[in-house]
Amino acid sequence: CPDCGKSFNDKSNLTQHRRIHSGERPHACPVCRKTFTDKSTLNQHR
Repeated sequence: CPDCGKSFNDKSNLTQHRRIHSGERPHACPVCRKTFTDKSTLNQHR
């Protein structure tokens, strides 16, 4: 990660991690509109 130096073997894991730094939360609950950085966290919320 260029922001914190953490290393990842998979590009998708790096992409998800970088959302911590950017504040991007692209996954929204259709019921309450709460947003999440990761789709699996959204699914746990449901």
